Amino acid sequence: MPAKGDDIIASRIEVEKVPDNQDYLRAERRAQRLRLITVLAVAIGGYLLVTYIFHQSKLEVQRILERQGAARYTLELETPRMRGYDTEGNMVWNIEAEAVTLDEDKNIVTFTDTTAEFYDKGEKALDVSVGTLIYNRDTRNMEMFHELKIHTSDNLRVDTTRVRWLDYYQKFIFPEGATLRSEEGNYVKSDYLQSNKALDQLEAVGHVTIYIAEFTDEELIKKHELTEEEVNLKEFKKITITAEKAIYDRKKQVVVGTSRLYDKPFRITSPDGKVIDVAKFQKEPAQVFFSKKELAVTANHIETHIKDKWVRGYGAIRGKIHPSEPRPGEDKPLQVMRKKTTWFSSEDVEYWWGKDYARTNSRTVVVQKDRLAAADSITYYGQYEEPGRPGRQKALFVEGHGKLWQKSGDWMFDEGLLEGVKQEKLQNTL
Repeated sequence: MPAKGDDIIASRIEVEKVPDNQDYLRAERRAQRLRLITVLAVAIGGYLLVTYIFHQSKLEVQRILERQGAARYTLELETPRMRGYDTEGNMVWNIEAEAVTLDEDKNIVTFTDTTAEFYDKGEKALDVSVGTLIYNRDTRNMEMFHELKIHTSDNLRVDTTRVRWLDYYQKFIFPEGATLRSEEGNYVKSDYLQSNKALDQLEAVGHVTIYIAEFTDEELIKKHELTEEEVNLKEFKKITITAEKAIYDRKKQVVVGTSRLYDKPFRITSPDGKVIDVAKFQKEPAQVFFSKKELAVTANHIETHIKDKWVRGYGAIRGKIHPSEPRPGEDKPLQVMRKKTTWFSSEDVEYWWGKDYARTNSRTVVVQKDRLAAADSITYYGQYEEPGRPGRQKALFVEGHGKLWQKSGDWMFDEGLLEGVKQEKLQNTL
């Protein structure tokens, strides 16, 4: 039997334990309340964020719907005919067909054996003849396929198998590729193509080829202000550009071509923001190619301004100048140089064919048979004006760490370029 003193000690211990349990319970309840408040704060914050994003999305959708709703159309099932109008009441397109069917559930109108006209700023941009045209009354987009024939107002013919019209973006999409041909033989072709309504602002992906055989319409050149100088149609002939991707403005006659080999290639995106992957159409990377008359160049990126008669290449440039006939007024050394094939390599080259001027902006090597030149920069002037001397002359400037090499100087004597110089003395010098 425990002593009385032990009962007193045990009683004190139990009494002292009670406050500890109460403090623990109070601390636990505080922690639970804090956790609950934190969870509620996160939930409320997430709800507000989702609500904000949803609200912004609704506003964007509403803006699209308001813009589409503002563009009116009329449908005549008996004719059958359908016309679309912009917000100012101008006709944008006119569709006539042999037959029409209406799917009320999908809100789709299907036209058979159809002709369609598209207008740009009140003027007809192109005519379409197609076997099947599907019109979505919700989006006002069109899908055209079967026996497609497309002609533009400036006499371009479009060869393709399928085309989409995206009404909100006012753009054509050729998902299966297209070829645009002119009466002169000029053409643009690619595996994927998208453009504006007039087909004069083109974005192409996959095996892109742009070929200008010639311009025979002098008025067209003047209309689009392709040159501020006197028109010389010979300067707009036989230009070829091939690329993985290209942007071509037919009005300004500007072509930019790029490849995956370039360190800063541009991207082509669909109207809804999706990047068009060139690898889908062209697996192996390939350089951009440019040729005009006797000049042929490959580079990782090329920009051509036909209006300004100017081209510039970047990255791993390799060029070849084929032999050509001497031109009137040229000095004899240049006539001799034209007889041989010339190869060159550089990283940055620009050429103005209208001014007969070329310049390299990086280390350059130029090679002909049995002779070579290298320098940090090489500049050629076809019409150089030397201070203090009347008239113009041809000049070549070799700048920075120049190197010249030739196997023999006999060719200069054979061509009569060194009259009055003894051949043996020159050979000893070389």
